[in-house]
Amino acid sequence: MRGLAHEGYCWQPPRVNINAIMLAETTHEPQSPGTLVLRSAEPRCEDETPHMPTDLTGLIVALLAIAPGYVATVFWARARTRRTPGSDFDRVLQSLTFSLIIQVIAALYTIPVITPVRAHLLDHTLRLALWVALSVFVIPIPLGVVLGKIEDRLQTPVTNPGSMARWRKLVNVAWPPAPPSVWDWYFTEEIPPGSIVVVEFGDGSRIAGSWEDGSFAATSPEPHGLILARQWGLDDQGNPTDAAVEGSAGVIVPNESTIKSIRVVLSTP
Repeated sequence: MRGLAHEGYCWQPPRVNINAIMLAETTHEPQSPGTLVLRSAEPRCEDETPHMPTDLTGLIVALLAIAPGYVATVFWARARTRRTPGSDFDRVLQSLTFSLIIQVIAALYTIPVITPVRAHLLDHTLRLALWVALSVFVIPIPLGVVLGKIEDRLQTPVTNPGSMARWRKLVNVAWPPAPPSVWDWYFTEEIPPGSIVVVEFGDGSRIAGSWEDGSFAATSPEPHGLILARQWGLDDQGNPTDAAVEGSAGVIVPNESTIKSIRVVLSTP
């Protein structure tokens, strides 16, 4: 019988009439020597495996291993003015790295609150909801934003190296600065409101608009583009006139591929 269990079979004893056994015990009939008295018991198999978690619990655990890193990666990319690596493999590694960091931080809640009830996690919906919110939103979003801002600050070259702090010099040695693209660097600098932005295209044509409320320049990791709140007039030499173009709702340059140069006039004539 043991051999059958090891071959993938679970031997169980034949069914026993429990009522007959109880009747025999209540009558106190003497038992002859060597008589085996049967007792009711649940049949067991020595090779019985423990119950696996439910499909829903497994799905939640799998999502908590992937989703936090993805959320943090998205906000990290948006908080920095540099293009993210284009390889899908790089994105996967970034997401897994962020997930590991997030789970280490979330362990302050996971170990004392979730671990004691992990066998029946679905019975504790409040704990589970807080765990999901903490792991997917509360930690990843600020973590991604803060790390993106720090990287942006440390990776932007200092214009005056002589005034650089000693710690910053050490960081630059270990992690050399990688400046953003010219577009990113230009439009993340402060452009005085009311300035006129003159865009010249590869075919020699020009268009201008005022940099004011409603104007916007898309920087990395998004595709570069430009929106100017009001279109401004240009003379034959390409210089701004003293008035906006009537009947125009603004200027939209959807991408930078056709742009030859951009000029900013700080004050109108």
